[in-house]
Amino acid sequence: MNAKKIAAALVVSYALLVGYVFGMGMMGGMMGGMSQGYGWYGAQEGGLPDRFLGGYLRGGPAGMMGGGMMGYTGMMGGCGGFWGGYSAYGEITPEKAEEALNRYLEYTGNPNLRLRELMEFRYNYYAIVEEKDTGKGAFELLVDRRTGLVTPEPGPNMMWNIKYGHHATGYITENRLTAEEAVEMAQRYIDAYFPGWKADDEPVEFYGYYTLHILDRKDRITGMLSVNGFTGDVWLHSWHGEYSDKEHEEQVMR
Repeated sequence: MNAKKIAAALVVSYALLVGYVFGMGMMGGMMGGMSQGYGWYGAQEGGLPDRFLGGYLRGGPAGMMGGGMMGYTGMMGGCGGFWGGYSAYGEITPEKAEEALNRYLEYTGNPNLRLRELMEFRYNYYAIVEEKDTGKGAFELLVDRRTGLVTPEPGPNMMWNIKYGHHATGYITENRLTAEEAVEMAQRYIDAYFPGWKADDEPVEFYGYYTLHILDRKDRITGMLSVNGFTGDVWLHSWHGEYSDKEHEEQVMR
Protein backbone atom coordinates (compact mmCIF):
# COMPACT_ATOMS: atom_id res chain seq x y z
CA MET A 1 0.00 0.00 0.00
CA ASN A 2 1.47 3.34 -1.03
CA ALA A 3 1.75 6.44 1.10
CA LYS A 4 -1.36 8.12 -0.41
CA LYS A 5 -3.57 5.14 0.40
CA ILE A 6 -2.22 4.97 3.94
CA ALA A 7 -2.86 8.68 4.45
CA ALA A 8 -6.40 8.35 3.08
CA ALA A 9 -7.11 5.42 5.38
CA LEU A 10 -5.88 7.39 8.39
CA VAL A 11 -8.09 10.36 7.48
CA VAL A 12 -11.15 8.13 7.15
CA SER A 13 -10.41 6.39 10.46
CA TYR A 14 -9.98 9.72 12.21
CA ALA A 15 -13.25 11.01 10.75
CA LEU A 16 -15.10 7.92 11.94
CA LEU A 17 -13.62 8.27 15.41
CA VAL A 18 -14.58 11.95 15.63
CA GLY A 19 -18.08 11.14 14.40
CA TYR A 20 -18.50 8.42 17.01
CA VAL A 21 -17.28 10.62 19.87
CA PHE A 22 -19.47 13.50 18.72
CA GLY A 23 -22.50 11.23 18.40
CA MET A 24 -22.01 9.78 21.88
CA GLY A 25 -21.49 13.26 23.25
CA MET A 26 -24.72 14.45 21.68
CA MET A 27 -26.55 11.46 23.11
CA GLY A 28 -25.12 12.09 26.55
CA GLY A 29 -25.91 15.78 26.31
CA MET A 30 -29.48 15.14 25.23
CA MET A 31 -30.06 12.60 27.95
CA GLY A 32 -28.46 14.86 30.50
CA GLY A 33 -30.59 17.76 29.32
CA MET A 34 -33.68 15.61 29.55
CA SER A 35 -32.82 14.58 33.08
CA GLN A 36 -32.29 18.16 34.15
CA GLY A 37 -34.71 20.14 32.03
CA TYR A 38 -37.71 17.87 31.58
CA GLY A 39 -40.13 16.06 33.81
CA TRP A 40 -43.45 14.31 34.01
CA TYR A 41 -46.20 16.89 33.94
CA GLY A 42 -49.85 16.19 34.70
CA ALA A 43 -53.05 18.06 34.06
CA GLN A 44 -54.96 16.06 36.69
CA GLU A 45 -54.38 16.26 40.42
CA GLY A 46 -53.62 12.59 40.94
CA GLY A 47 -50.04 12.56 39.75
CA LEU A 48 -47.57 13.06 36.95
CA PRO A 49 -48.63 11.08 33.86
CA ASP A 50 -46.47 10.36 30.85
CA ARG A 51 -46.25 13.72 29.14
CA PHE A 52 -43.12 15.84 28.97
CA LEU A 53 -42.91 19.53 29.71
CA GLY A 54 -39.77 21.62 29.56
CA GLY A 55 -38.59 22.36 33.07
CA TYR A 56 -36.50 25.12 34.57
CA LEU A 57 -32.89 24.78 35.58
CA ARG A 58 -30.98 27.99 36.11
CA GLY A 59 -27.71 26.37 35.16
CA GLY A 60 -29.08 25.15 31.81
CA PRO A 61 -29.15 21.66 30.35
CA ALA A 62 -26.18 19.35 30.47
CA GLY A 63 -23.60 19.66 27.74
CA MET A 64 -21.65 17.03 25.83
CA MET A 65 -21.56 13.79 27.81
CA GLY A 66 -22.90 15.68 30.82
CA GLY A 67 -25.35 13.89 33.07
CA GLY A 68 -26.33 11.43 30.34
CA MET A 69 -25.18 7.91 29.61
CA MET A 70 -21.77 8.42 31.19
CA GLY A 71 -23.45 9.57 34.39
CA TYR A 72 -25.71 6.54 34.71
CA THR A 73 -23.33 3.69 33.97
CA GLY A 74 -20.10 2.50 35.49
CA MET A 75 -18.68 2.16 38.96
CA MET A 76 -17.55 5.73 39.51
CA GLY A 77 -18.16 7.59 42.75
CA GLY A 78 -18.75 6.55 46.32
CA CYS A 79 -22.35 5.50 45.70
CA GLY A 80 -21.19 2.50 43.65
CA GLY A 81 -22.65 0.98 40.52
CA PHE A 82 -25.20 -1.68 39.60
CA TRP A 83 -26.19 -4.46 41.98
CA GLY A 84 -28.51 -7.27 40.90
CA GLY A 85 -30.43 -9.36 43.38
CA TYR A 86 -33.33 -10.92 41.50
CA SER A 87 -34.29 -12.14 38.05
CA ALA A 88 -37.05 -10.71 35.90
CA TYR A 89 -39.44 -13.47 36.97
CA GLY A 90 -42.04 -12.56 39.55
CA GLU A 91 -43.04 -9.30 41.15
CA ILE A 92 -40.43 -7.27 43.02
CA THR A 93 -42.27 -6.66 46.26
CA PRO A 94 -41.30 -3.95 48.76
CA GLU A 95 -39.81 -6.68 50.94
CA LYS A 96 -37.62 -7.94 48.10
CA ALA A 97 -36.65 -4.38 47.24
CA GLU A 98 -35.56 -3.76 50.83
CA GLU A 99 -33.57 -6.98 50.84
CA ALA A 100 -31.83 -6.02 47.59
CA LEU A 101 -31.01 -2.59 49.00
CA ASN A 102 -29.48 -4.05 52.15
CA ARG A 103 -27.36 -6.35 50.01
CA TYR A 104 -26.23 -3.31 48.06
CA LEU A 105 -25.18 -1.57 51.28
CA GLU A 106 -23.23 -4.65 52.31
CA TYR A 107 -21.55 -4.51 48.91
CA THR A 108 -20.34 -0.95 49.56
CA GLY A 109 -18.37 -2.14 52.58
CA ASN A 110 -19.31 0.97 54.55
CA PRO A 111 -20.74 -0.03 57.98
CA ASN A 112 -21.83 3.56 58.65
CA LEU A 113 -24.64 3.38 56.07
CA ARG A 114 -28.25 2.31 56.59
CA LEU A 115 -31.61 2.61 54.86
CA ARG A 116 -33.62 5.59 55.97
CA GLU A 117 -36.66 5.53 53.70
CA LEU A 118 -38.24 3.34 51.02
CA MET A 119 -40.93 4.59 48.63
CA GLU A 120 -42.83 2.86 45.86
CA PHE A 121 -43.40 4.51 42.47
CA ARG A 122 -44.79 3.25 39.18
CA TYR A 123 -41.40 2.59 37.59
CA ASN A 124 -39.15 1.94 40.57
CA TYR A 125 -38.64 1.83 44.29
CA TYR A 126 -36.80 4.83 45.67
CA ALA A 127 -34.59 4.68 48.76
CA ILE A 128 -32.67 7.15 50.88
CA VAL A 129 -29.45 5.95 52.49
CA GLU A 130 -28.20 7.86 55.52
CA GLU A 131 -25.11 7.94 57.68
CA LYS A 132 -25.59 6.32 61.08
CA ASP A 133 -23.32 8.73 62.95
CA THR A 134 -24.66 11.99 61.50
CA GLY A 135 -28.20 11.06 60.46
CA LYS A 136 -27.55 13.01 57.27
CA GLY A 137 -28.55 11.77 53.85
CA ALA A 138 -25.68 9.96 52.13
CA PHE A 139 -27.13 9.08 48.71
CA GLU A 140 -30.25 7.86 46.88
CA LEU A 141 -30.90 4.50 45.22
CA LEU A 142 -33.44 2.99 42.83
CA VAL A 143 -34.68 -0.58 42.56
CA ASP A 144 -36.10 -1.69 39.21
CA ARG A 145 -39.60 -3.08 39.75
CA ARG A 146 -39.13 -5.76 37.06
CA THR A 147 -35.66 -7.06 37.81
CA GLY A 148 -34.71 -5.99 41.33
CA LEU A 149 -31.61 -4.28 39.97
CA VAL A 150 -30.28 -1.66 42.37
CA THR A 151 -28.64 1.44 40.89
CA PRO A 152 -27.59 4.87 42.14
CA GLU A 153 -30.30 7.38 41.32
CA PRO A 154 -29.34 9.56 38.34
CA GLY A 155 -29.30 13.33 38.44
CA PRO A 156 -28.35 15.22 41.63
CA ASN A 157 -27.36 12.05 43.46
CA MET A 158 -24.57 11.55 40.95
CA MET A 159 -23.76 15.05 39.79
CA TRP A 160 -24.28 17.21 42.91
CA ASN A 161 -23.33 14.86 45.75
CA ILE A 162 -19.93 16.18 46.86
CA LYS A 163 -19.16 13.26 49.19
CA TYR A 164 -20.60 10.13 47.55
CA GLY A 165 -21.23 11.27 43.96
CA HIS A 166 -19.22 11.07 40.76
CA HIS A 167 -17.62 14.47 41.34
CA ALA A 168 -16.65 14.01 44.97
CA THR A 169 -13.49 15.98 45.72
CA GLY A 170 -12.72 14.77 49.22
CA TYR A 171 -13.37 18.27 50.52
CA ILE A 172 -16.69 18.32 52.37
CA THR A 173 -18.42 21.56 53.32
CA GLU A 174 -21.88 22.46 54.55
CA ASN A 175 -24.57 23.48 52.08
CA ARG A 176 -24.64 27.23 51.63
CA LEU A 177 -28.44 27.27 51.41
CA THR A 178 -30.52 26.42 54.45
CA ALA A 179 -33.38 23.95 54.26
CA GLU A 180 -35.86 26.84 54.32
CA GLU A 181 -34.12 28.53 51.39
CA ALA A 182 -34.11 25.26 49.45
CA VAL A 183 -37.86 24.94 49.95
CA GLU A 184 -38.28 28.52 48.70
CA MET A 185 -36.30 27.76 45.53
CA ALA A 186 -38.33 24.60 44.99
CA GLN A 187 -41.59 26.50 45.40
CA ARG A 188 -40.56 29.03 42.73
CA TYR A 189 -40.05 26.17 40.31
CA ILE A 190 -43.36 24.54 41.25
CA ASP A 191 -45.26 27.83 40.91
CA ALA A 192 -43.91 28.17 37.38
CA TYR A 193 -44.70 24.66 36.15
CA PHE A 194 -47.24 23.13 38.54
CA PRO A 195 -49.47 26.01 39.69
CA GLY A 196 -51.39 25.23 42.84
CA TRP A 197 -49.00 22.54 44.01
CA LYS A 198 -46.43 23.07 46.73
CA ALA A 199 -43.05 21.98 48.00
CA ASP A 200 -42.79 19.76 51.05
CA ASP A 201 -41.39 21.84 53.90
CA GLU A 202 -39.25 18.98 55.27
CA PRO A 203 -36.50 18.36 52.70
CA VAL A 204 -33.84 15.71 53.19
CA GLU A 205 -30.35 17.21 53.26
CA PHE A 206 -27.53 15.52 51.37
CA TYR A 207 -23.93 16.58 50.81
CA GLY A 208 -24.38 19.29 48.20
CA TYR A 209 -28.14 19.37 47.73
CA TYR A 210 -31.62 18.82 49.18
CA THR A 211 -34.36 16.46 47.96
CA LEU A 212 -38.04 17.01 48.70
CA HIS A 213 -41.53 15.92 47.65
CA ILE A 214 -43.92 17.81 45.39
CA LEU A 215 -47.43 17.90 46.89
CA ASP A 216 -50.73 18.53 45.10
CA ARG A 217 -53.65 20.60 46.42
CA LYS A 218 -54.68 17.72 48.69
CA ASP A 219 -51.16 17.28 50.10
CA ARG A 220 -50.62 14.06 48.15
CA ILE A 221 -47.13 13.26 46.87
CA THR A 222 -46.98 13.69 43.11
CA GLY A 223 -43.24 13.71 42.47
CA MET A 224 -39.83 14.75 43.72
CA LEU A 225 -37.16 17.33 42.98
CA SER A 226 -33.76 18.37 44.27
CA VAL A 227 -32.26 21.79 44.97
CA ASN A 228 -28.52 22.43 44.72
CA GLY A 229 -27.25 23.44 48.15
CA PHE A 230 -24.88 26.05 46.75
CA THR A 231 -26.47 27.49 43.60
CA GLY A 232 -30.19 26.95 44.16
CA ASP A 233 -30.56 25.13 40.83
CA VAL A 234 -33.57 22.82 40.63
CA TRP A 235 -33.52 19.31 39.16
CA LEU A 236 -36.86 17.51 38.70
CA HIS A 237 -36.82 13.73 39.20
CA SER A 238 -38.42 12.64 35.94
CA TRP A 239 -37.81 8.89 36.23
CA HIS A 240 -40.20 7.71 38.96
CA GLY A 241 -43.67 7.85 37.45
CA GLU A 242 -46.74 8.05 39.65
CA TYR A 243 -46.43 7.58 43.40
CA SER A 244 -48.03 4.42 44.79
CA ASP A 245 -51.11 4.77 46.94
CA LYS A 246 -50.70 1.40 48.63
CA GLU A 247 -50.43 1.11 52.39
CA HIS A 248 -46.72 0.32 52.18
CA GLU A 249 -46.06 3.29 49.90
CA GLU A 250 -43.50 4.82 52.27
CA GLN A 251 -41.48 3.03 54.90
CA VAL A 252 -39.21 4.86 57.28
CA MET A 253 -36.31 2.65 58.38
CA ARG A 254 -35.44 4.18 61.74
